[in-house]
Amino acid sequence: MGKKKSFNGRNAILSGPAGGVIGGVDIAKKNNIKSIVGFDMGGTSADIWHYNGEIEKKAETKISDIFIKTPILKIDTIAAGGGSITKYENKRFVVGPESAGSYPGPVCYRNNGPITLTDCNLILGRIAKEDFPKFFGKNKNLSISLPETIKKFRKLFLQVIKDFTNYKDFYQLANSFLNVAIENMSNAIKKITIQKGFNISNHALLIFGSASGQYCCKIAENIGVKKIIFSPYSSVLSAYGIGLSKFGSIHQYSVEAALQKNIINKHIKKIKKVLNLNKGIYKEIYTLRVKYYGCNTIIPIKLGNKKIIKIKKEFLKKHKKLFGFNYENRKMHIDSIEVEYFLKIKKTVYFKNSRNIIKKEIIYAKSEVYSDGKWIKIKKFSRNYFIKNKIIVGPAVFCDFNTSIFIEKNWNMLQMPSGDYILKEKKCKIQKKVIFISEKAYS
Repeated sequence: MGKKKSFNGRNAILSGPAGGVIGGVDIAKKNNIKSIVGFDMGGTSADIWHYNGEIEKKAETKISDIFIKTPILKIDTIAAGGGSITKYENKRFVVGPESAGSYPGPVCYRNNGPITLTDCNLILGRIAKEDFPKFFGKNKNLSISLPETIKKFRKLFLQVIKDFTNYKDFYQLANSFLNVAIENMSNAIKKITIQKGFNISNHALLIFGSASGQYCCKIAENIGVKKIIFSPYSSVLSAYGIGLSKFGSIHQYSVEAALQKNIINKHIKKIKKVLNLNKGIYKEIYTLRVKYYGCNTIIPIKLGNKKIIKIKKEFLKKHKKLFGFNYENRKMHIDSIEVEYFLKIKKTVYFKNSRNIIKKEIIYAKSEVYSDGKWIKIKKFSRNYFIKNKIIVGPAVFCDFNTSIFIEKNWNMLQMPSGDYILKEKKCKIQKKVIFISEKAYS
């Protein structure tokens, strides 16, 4: 966060998702989790990011085909949200990139909207109309509509069975759309983690946003993560993170010179003079943006009190991890120096998770959900369940404030001393039977 007088619009771009990163890292640290994959899924899109001891940044970003050159947190956005439109085109099941938005919204919003992922979850019993406010329809006084959703799904089902006679009902069709969305989101996460050389099997998937809880278990299974963490405030985690943000700023200064200690000292001296920061009030963190001479790939190295030899070793290690090789006779070059400075103030806690009982809230209710090609009876739990119990065994649905989680089979859920929740995958035997999924498609 910065002062009003020095505010620039470019520094506020994607500030909401950036707040989610800060809030997510805080939740992870509070629960002694060192490495996380952040997954923020709302109504229109999903934001994904990676944390492995330090918050990743990038020097520029592209929004609506416009390149913006300013330091920004490394967050990737994919067109997959609760409002993502599901279509059947050219014998393919397609999810997104178009979104129904808040108006007309999904079919169930009663505004004659298109079929979306939210409709798929509703028709499969993963979400219930009782959990939504009566704010839909022409007069904004009705609950979401399951009958209207079923009507449109039946119409679409008649088109699909002309090409795929193995589809027995529209529930199977809705499940196929969910599988395509899960595959797309899983691949996007793999792109920023596994394909960058990170082994995420020991990471946790940190979820937030109103829609992430419907898909988290399946996504975790797809990317090889055994643990999921979420906060009772996960639907407002971006606001939580903005509240935790430090007061300061980030600047980059071009160098374009050889990696030498005297050059580093010379430019840092200039930076200090330009910023004119009061000593003792601000903390400064300098990052060298290093590359091979003649190359464009920049690798950030935190400066601290490191000697040149240690900086070079760290660069070589990171470059090899990223690309699998290092150049033998190519010099290292400083592209630029980044300085982040912020006030030295004590961390303020704006929210405290409560484990107290909520009066008049039921502990659990019975429900039915479509899973693995059939309808099964499950229980829907509230947070009050954890007052006398320690674990929820999936399949089940869990609701807390604005958060709803579908716990798949082979997953258990626990509440941590912090008040946050952890889902852990149970150990199970390797499945020998090969299952062919006909709906897997790329959109």
